[in-house]
Parts: sequence; C-alpha cells; structure tokens
Amino acid sequence: MSVMLSDELFAMGGRCMSLADDFLVDDKGRVLLAALLAERIGRDGPGKIDDALIQYAVCELGYIHIAKRFDGLSVELCASAFSLVTLIGALFAITDHRPSQIFLTVYRDQGQRSLETFTSIGGFANRAEILAQPSSALTSSGFG
Repeated sequence: MSVMLSDELFAMGGRCMSLADDFLVDDKGRVLLAALLAERIGRDGPGKIDDALIQYAVCELGYIHIAKRFDGLSVELCASAFSLVTLIGALFAITDHRPSQIFLTVYRDQGQRSLETFTSIGGFANRAEILAQPSSALTSSGFG
C-alpha cells in the first residue's frame, strides 16, 4: 500500500516524507508534512511546529496527526471531529510504516484526552472507526 501524498508535497521539490517527520492527514485523506501546515498559516522560523498548532489541526480542522516514535507510531485525533476519509488516509500511512505499536491520544470536549495503546493496526482501526462517529453515537454505545 502507498501513502496518498498531496500535490503540495510534490511541489516542494518532490521531497519524500521521512519516518522522522511528523505528518497530518487532512479531510481529503491527503498526507501533509506538519511543516506544510505551519507554512500555510504563516508560521516561519524555528519552532514553527508546536503542540498548539498540532492540536489546532486535530481538534479544529479534524486532521489526524501521526509521528514516528522509537517504539512505534504516535497518533492523535479528536473524537467525532475527523471523517472516515481522513481515517482511511491515516490507515494507509500507518500501514506503510508497519509500527510495532500505535499510541493513540484522543482529544475530547473541554480539553480532556485519553491515551490508548494498540499492538495491531486492526485493533486501532476498529477503535478509530468508533471514534469517527458523532458524539451521540459514542455515548449510546457506552464509550462516552
């Protein structure tokens, strides 16, 4: 499987995504380097990518953030804020990296967050599919 890279990434001189780079999956399932989002909103210079920018992309734009860790991949998403299209793009990206573990951070209303760990992509995919549902479906299913 291959990651669907955005046209903008190729416009950066065909630079390929390295495993060390943080990246975001947008609402169209495209994989973007986190630095690209920083450039889009006018941030320049050192420290242009920070936790606030990533949290904004995840919680306000419905993106999924993926970052390589020495022991697997870190994935951040906001419950019921991302689409299934975004999830599909993220699953392709995660599969390409073949992580031994997936560390999921789920943001919720009022700044709450939870942490979960998965040792299989299938387990992560099942949980993420539930989290993509509207919050009323989460509450009625016992996950809210």
